[in-house]
Amino acid sequence: MEPLHRNEHSSASTKTLGTPKPRGLQPLIHLLNLAEYHACVVQPRGFADAVAAHARQGIGTSLYPGLNFAKLSSFLQQPFSNHPTGSSRITHDHEPYEFACRWKFSTAGDRTVEKLQRPEQIAIESSKSGEKAHSILFLRGLPSSQWLSAIGGKHRVDPEFFQRHLDFWSTTGQLDYFPLPSLLSTSENLIELCYVSVGQMENPGLRFTMEDIAASRHASEKAMGRYNHNLNSSLDSGCALGTSIVRNFDFQDETHFAIEQRISICLTKGGDSHTSKPHIRARNILAKNHPAIIWIDTGKPLNQGPDGPWRDYHDKHNINHTVFHPTIQILPQIALKAHRMSLDNLPQNEAIFSPGNDLFSQSAALLTCDYGKTLDSKHSAIDPFYALHELFLFSAFSLAQYFNMLESKMTADTKAQASSQQVADISNFLYRQSIFEKHAVRLRQIIATIEARSSLHRSQASNTSTDSVPRQAARALLVDYQQLLARSENLSNQCQAQVSLLMNRAMITESNKAIQQAQEVTKLTRLAFIFIPLGFTSSFCGMNLWPFVATGGSVWWWFVMSAPLIIVSFVVLRWDVVRLWQGICTGLKQTNR
Repeated sequence: MEPLHRNEHSSASTKTLGTPKPRGLQPLIHLLNLAEYHACVVQPRGFADAVAAHARQGIGTSLYPGLNFAKLSSFLQQPFSNHPTGSSRITHDHEPYEFACRWKFSTAGDRTVEKLQRPEQIAIESSKSGEKAHSILFLRGLPSSQWLSAIGGKHRVDPEFFQRHLDFWSTTGQLDYFPLPSLLSTSENLIELCYVSVGQMENPGLRFTMEDIAASRHASEKAMGRYNHNLNSSLDSGCALGTSIVRNFDFQDETHFAIEQRISICLTKGGDSHTSKPHIRARNILAKNHPAIIWIDTGKPLNQGPDGPWRDYHDKHNINHTVFHPTIQILPQIALKAHRMSLDNLPQNEAIFSPGNDLFSQSAALLTCDYGKTLDSKHSAIDPFYALHELFLFSAFSLAQYFNMLESKMTADTKAQASSQQVADISNFLYRQSIFEKHAVRLRQIIATIEARSSLHRSQASNTSTDSVPRQAARALLVDYQQLLARSENLSNQCQAQVSLLMNRAMITESNKAIQQAQEVTKLTRLAFIFIPLGFTSSFCGMNLWPFVATGGSVWWWFVMSAPLIIVSFVVLRWDVVRLWQGICTGLKQTNR
């Protein structure tokens, strides 16, 4: 592995950290005094080389192989592939784009933002001397290798954070090692939040049958497959910085659909600064000043990225209004605070609200524009978990709105099947049940994270008066997510109950059809008891036998033969001949005794 480098703004260009070089992966931090460690920042090349060294560890060289990092390693090495070994120069993106922004909260109550358009700006962080502050670094949309290397080198981000957020990455031609989901203890500082944008199509003359809905869902799956392929191609080519990422597409009916996206959060845990091991002590001290890294899927408007099923429906049905609903957040007396809730900081390099982009605008695109407006900056500077409160709330409100839409669809289907004699298709309820079960699993993970927030990031405030606001906020979040979990489980149970009801109703319907068919067969059987004897006598009389030829074949012979046969047939139809014969035999045996 190449030696790790100092930041390009420092006086020395390169410096090898540590003297004893262990076999295998060289540690990122060796024995340092604290002053030297604070001045040392791993350069992008050093971070990329560290990931590459781990990715080369195989089953025969290490008990902790890193072959699952091969794709990420190859991506991070792209800027350095054409430069000599040891060079720290990286290529720049062709056009400036506000891929990252850094929000800073100080104990003085200030809230400031730094908008970053170049990867090298990551290394420059302005701060007032003696000021105690906490910062949040936001990332938006698809990354470039330059940005990930710069961020990883500056803040020593766990590469697993990048690996998990890019889990949609195609591994075609590579082995799948099935590393995720892993043990819970390995993810305590990595949080994943889901948010959903509900879309609407208004076409009064459009009505979908169940076959149409099933066909549309199948077409949506194919369209998402093409979208993921194009998204991977854009990421590999490095020409789609800031392109929004869509994880899942949910087609409900001719009116509504939804897209699912993700917020990935990396919290660096602070440790004990009094440990006897210098490299661990240095790492833990730096961790206390580390920002939270927030990676949001929403970047540029969706119409500026690869086409997905949302664009297909927009073009097919000639939608001329905003495709996605805004995420409604209901806060106390918010209707009286419009002057305070308006945006203060908008991106200057992209026209989110231009006429061409209005159709695909999302509320999530504004998360980084004016973050922390409802938070107390003093508490945000002290408690890093409290600083994430608005992200948790946004995710919870979007899920609540999504559940409301799904519940309205379930209610409409339930009423339709109750008022109709026809059996409804159970595929809708099974489809929605799978959605609720999937979100229930995620909600349980988030609840566990909130409950264990003290282990995620140790708060520097220990007195009750200072810590009361963050504690109350965490309790409120816990109640909200527990309510969402209970609701998802309840709606899932309702779907299961409707499936059972529809299956029972289908069984009853099939039983009624079987009974009706049996009754029709019974009528045919009764008619057969009449026409079979008549057919027999007609055939018999039509033969060239002597009695009929000698007498001239009088028609009365047919009636004389048919009448007894019909009487015998009716006797057989009326009584069970087998039981009658058994009864006669039993009676004769008893008489003989």
